[in-house]
Amino acid sequence: MHLLWLHRWLAFDKGIFMTTISRLLKYVLGYKLLLFIAICCILIVSGCSLTFPWLIKGLLEDALNKRDLFQLNIILGIALMVAIIQAVSQYTHSFIMNYIGQRVLFVLRNQIFEHLTHLSMKFHKDSRCGELISRTINDVNVLQNLIISGAAVLIKSPFILIGGICIIFYIHWKLALLTMVIAPLIAVAIVQIGKRMRQITHQIQEKMADVTNILQETISGIAIVKLFCAEGIESKRFFEENKGYFHLYLKGIKLMVISGPLVWLIGIAGMLLVVWYGGYEVSHERLTAGALMSFMAYLLTVSRPIQDFSQANILIQQAIAASQRIFELLDTRLTVEEAIDAEEMSDVKGTEGIKEREGERETEGNIEGREGRISRGRIEFEGVSFVYDDKPVLCGINLTIEPGEVLALVGPSGGGKTTLVSLIPRLYDPTVGTIKIDERDIRGVTLKSLRRQIGIVPQHTILFSGSIASNIAYSQPDASMEEIIEAAMTANAHNFITHLPSGYDTPIGEHGVRLSGGERQRIAIARALLKKPGILILDEATASLDTESENLIQSALFRIMHQQTTIIIAHRLSTIIRADRIVTISEGNIVEIGTHDELLSSGGLYKRLYEVQFEAIG
Repeated sequence: MHLLWLHRWLAFDKGIFMTTISRLLKYVLGYKLLLFIAICCILIVSGCSLTFPWLIKGLLEDALNKRDLFQLNIILGIALMVAIIQAVSQYTHSFIMNYIGQRVLFVLRNQIFEHLTHLSMKFHKDSRCGELISRTINDVNVLQNLIISGAAVLIKSPFILIGGICIIFYIHWKLALLTMVIAPLIAVAIVQIGKRMRQITHQIQEKMADVTNILQETISGIAIVKLFCAEGIESKRFFEENKGYFHLYLKGIKLMVISGPLVWLIGIAGMLLVVWYGGYEVSHERLTAGALMSFMAYLLTVSRPIQDFSQANILIQQAIAASQRIFELLDTRLTVEEAIDAEEMSDVKGTEGIKEREGERETEGNIEGREGRISRGRIEFEGVSFVYDDKPVLCGINLTIEPGEVLALVGPSGGGKTTLVSLIPRLYDPTVGTIKIDERDIRGVTLKSLRRQIGIVPQHTILFSGSIASNIAYSQPDASMEEIIEAAMTANAHNFITHLPSGYDTPIGEHGVRLSGGERQRIAIARALLKKPGILILDEATASLDTESENLIQSALFRIMHQQTTIIIAHRLSTIIRADRIVTISEGNIVEIGTHDELLSSGGLYKRLYEVQFEAIG
């Protein structure tokens, strides 16, 4: 009932208010014992606040008027005890509410972060990084004031308000009725300010997301900003967004600072009216001076909760606006979901079942002369189509990649090559069709067990703050130093790592800024190789390397490629000449498949790409 009344008083839509508050309460109610103690302390503080005005009445009427020193000592002693109890209770409930508030924020941020890491690639591709940061940090911070301060007001103020009103009616019901005339004016002021505050708060949070987004983009792309002499452009762009935030925040501040004084002014006007009428009653001996002073003291006590309500109204308006943005994010559904009955996928990689291939030798046309082919790691695309934002990206792909095969994907930019390999670890799901690994639909296995089988070196190298060793061991944190070094040597990274001041313990900075592009790419290759995946995907994995480093890494990679099924995406066709098969993709369709020599002989798109590339080199 208290909440039902509150949503009307605070001018909220009932459905939004009740839904949001009930969800927030679930986080707070996880600390029931602490909350119970805090509520008890708040009620004690409220009771103490209501005790002091009554002691004033006793002080004036029983002690001072009668000049009773003993009575004076008793009243002052009681007042001191009440003050101590109030102070201890105030400290206890403040500490507990701060603790609960911080724990709730801690849990919320963790939930948001975890949810963000599980949301699909489409969501992250369509969302602004600054917007997500703003919701995780700024919006959650807005809830802090509500939980810590607002909650105490909502518990304490009604108790003091109702208790105080009852007492002033007991002291002098006519004076009490007179004060009730002021209440509707205060309520109207609070409701109108609250409505406007909620609107502005939502706008402020949106604008802060814009500011955060520009800041994040500029800092992450600072090299481009400097190279294109765009410091002035970015500063102007940031200035405009920051100015918009400043003006919106100023509007909010105006509402916040006017709320208290307006309520106080209306209250003072009412109090002066009460003093005038109360003095009239005292002059006609229908009210004692002590009772009038006590009445005034209670009136001041009652006015405080009303002012607190006006401030709490603003806190709640801000918190509801922020909560809606937070819960909107938490309610975002996963577009790539794990089936309820999903099973663990057995390892694709293994030494068992290697089929010997006799009489094969390594030639420039394909990869041969290997010890054998693994029997697991067969990938099948069956009628796979993919549509992104109503735009067809892949159209009816039918392709089988044999265990241990090295398959290369080539074709013009934007043809769908990266999208095709992104479907294998289920970064996206096909709109139509099925993808199978070893005759099992990948939608029927758990995401973790599926992705555990796959090692990817992405087109754009992503490294994390930390040491070189921690980045190489990113997917295998328990890997030994020997395994890390072995992967780095295969990726031709060991030499440059050992020449760094701290070797493998060298911090690489945010996104690996302390390393060159080629060094970052070699770390990414070592990271994928350490995983010893059953399926290896190399998306322009050597694009940032010089020719010598590229040749060294390719030779090392091709020596181990028989240990897994490998897919290579490359625009430099010299890097995929030795692949078992080459698939040419254009506009989402497979246009030709064959070996390097077969495709050159066929005179199709692959030959044209090859000739154009080598003419450019020549």
